[in-house]
Amino acid sequence: MNQLRQNYYGSLCTEMYEILHEKATQDELDFYVSYAEKGDKILEALCGSGRFLVPFMEYGFDNWGIDFSSEMLIYEERYASKYAQPQGYAYAICLKKDNHPIGYIKVDMEEHHDFGYGLRKGFWHMGIVTEAGKTVVEHVKNDGLPYITATHDRNNPRSGNVMQKLGMTYCYLSAQFEWQYWICSYTEERNR
Repeated sequence: MNQLRQNYYGSLCTEMYEILHEKATQDELDFYVSYAEKGDKILEALCGSGRFLVPFMEYGFDNWGIDFSSEMLIYEERYASKYAQPQGYAYAICLKKDNHPIGYIKVDMEEHHDFGYGLRKGFWHMGIVTEAGKTVVEHVKNDGLPYITATHDRNNPRSGNVMQKLGMTYCYLSAQFEWQYWICSYTEERNR
């Protein structure tokens, strides 16, 4: 007899979950981390999109997750794939005082080498992204990447200021999408 299976998650529910629970709060992370020690193996049942798995990986735990919803696991794969990329640049931005993640910074390994970042709103306008960005830019430069690119909404000039402080050069404004495009080339520096 064929059994009718109801999909209670569905993609809409998954998207709403991501909006409402994008990241675990620091209190939640601290609670669970207090029960684990480095080197412990952790299996998270009903891991959803990985809002605990990813920070646990960043903290150095050997953890795995399972979920019955294929839609939720697709979101998790989005995060996990960054860790599997060869020579990928994806880092957590952490406070120096307690080493807790407050954002991320990355450079894609695709042809455009897109530089990007995200930071919790309470930490904006403190120079944190500029400091982290300088470290990442120096790292990719030393690894031989010929250039990086970045974009930002033209209504967010502070992101443009960050890019300028990182040595990037403004290229053009896309009339279609109202994005400003920037580039930082290292090949020219090596040829001087």
